[in-house]
Amino acid sequence: MPIQAPQWTEFLSCPVCCNEFDATLRSPVSLACAHTVCKTCLVNLHRKQCPFDQTPITTELEKLPVNTALLQLSTMVCHGFCTTLRMCFLKYNKNAHSGTTVDGVSVMSGLL
Repeated sequence: MPIQAPQWTEFLSCPVCCNEFDATLRSPVSLACAHTVCKTCLVNLHRKQCPFDQTPITTELEKLPVNTALLQLSTMVCHGFCTTLRMCFLKYNKNAHSGTTVDGVSVMSGLL
């Protein structure tokens, strides 16, 4: 059985805690070994080394660079998802008040 490649969206979350990267506590921080983990996970490490290849972290955590490309991508995807969700809600709300039917079922019935 072939190994399935990870979805590209998996790169938008921390591989340690699986939470999505953000611009605050979960900002993606690049290590010298080229792995990226969120700032929160780095702070909580018991040993100051990469959780994947055990490369020592010799730079102060505050001075490690944020992976800005990954952060921008994560922000763009989140913004796109929120925009799509808002558009779906507005369309649903408009159809619900107009008595529109979808596949023969009144959209109003979903509001009862």
